[in-house]
Amino acid sequence: MRFSVDRAVLLSGLQRTYGVVPVRSTLPLLQNILLVASPGGIELTATDLEVSVRTTLPILVDEAGALAVPARLFYEVVRELPEIPIDFRTEGLELVAQTPHGLYRFPGVPKEDFPDIAVTPPEEGVVFETEVLSRLLSKASFAVSNDPLRLALTGVLLHFHDGLVEVVSTDGKKLVRIQRRGIEHAYADAQAVLPTKAVNIYLRNADASPKTTVFLAQNHVILDLAGTVIYAKLIAAKYPNYAKVIPLTNEYEMKADRDELAAAIRRVSVFASALGRAVQFSFRSDQLAITAQDIEYGGQGYEVLPVEYRGRDLDVAYNGQFLLEILRHIDTERVVFRIQDEQTGALIFPEQQREDEELLVLIMPIRLTESGEGSA
Repeated sequence: MRFSVDRAVLLSGLQRTYGVVPVRSTLPLLQNILLVASPGGIELTATDLEVSVRTTLPILVDEAGALAVPARLFYEVVRELPEIPIDFRTEGLELVAQTPHGLYRFPGVPKEDFPDIAVTPPEEGVVFETEVLSRLLSKASFAVSNDPLRLALTGVLLHFHDGLVEVVSTDGKKLVRIQRRGIEHAYADAQAVLPTKAVNIYLRNADASPKTTVFLAQNHVILDLAGTVIYAKLIAAKYPNYAKVIPLTNEYEMKADRDELAAAIRRVSVFASALGRAVQFSFRSDQLAITAQDIEYGGQGYEVLPVEYRGRDLDVAYNGQFLLEILRHIDTERVVFRIQDEQTGALIFPEQQREDEELLVLIMPIRLTESGEGSA
């Protein structure tokens, strides 16, 4: 194998693949990056056996070949080099990198020992504008669960049905659903639960191409960014019927300035007890009182905000940290809360939805004991 490449070009390829490499692994081979040189350029491949990334750099190759080299070592050397061309060649099971001022030898392993990540995509995929798919995934993925006993909830659901694409995540205490219309697909009803790591890797690579083609294979999802391809094993667990938990009869509505509401929650929640992080919302005519108290050490925070509210007086507690997460993922100046009572989840929306999109967030209330402690 022999080729020359500019340091910036090689570093861009490494940055697309390096994030997949496991920091620790019982299989040392997984801590390598595979380089394959062919007439079409060089391919860089990394995998942890669950998520894999392959990116192609279209450069001139003098001699074809392949070798897997230690990912961290290779990445750190290339990152620290100045902007110069680098000449590469293999000598047995070593990859030699030569610059005008230095020479670096990387130990390697044969391509045959590196895991084969080949997955044959279906004939047809779903084509997204990358900006659209990355927004759908980034808006939804913050609500995933980290509970390994609820395997399906540790991933992000991609649901094709009825001319819609839905992206959903939930941890049982909050739920995000974002719908997108106008994306052509041939699925009557198809679901895929994407591992969170695959979603994060995709978001880091979203600048690779303006288009993304999504292929749903039997046990895999393939995200093709035209030159960078992400392969991920789907989470093999049935996603719960999320539509059943979304209340359809919430009749009371509050509208508030998003930034003012978030700032008030941040200030008041300083006093929230560690258990539940409960802040109480007291809904009154055209005002919202926010209260939190630290039962263990004492202290209380209280603020009143002017809002638009018409409905009966209600006192409902929510997890303040969850509320702040939700507000960070809504990008309009004003937000809308739809509520019903102290036991029913609140629906939160942006005041203006994007064209062809609908974002909905559900947050479940916290029951307050007589002492003021919150419990789910």
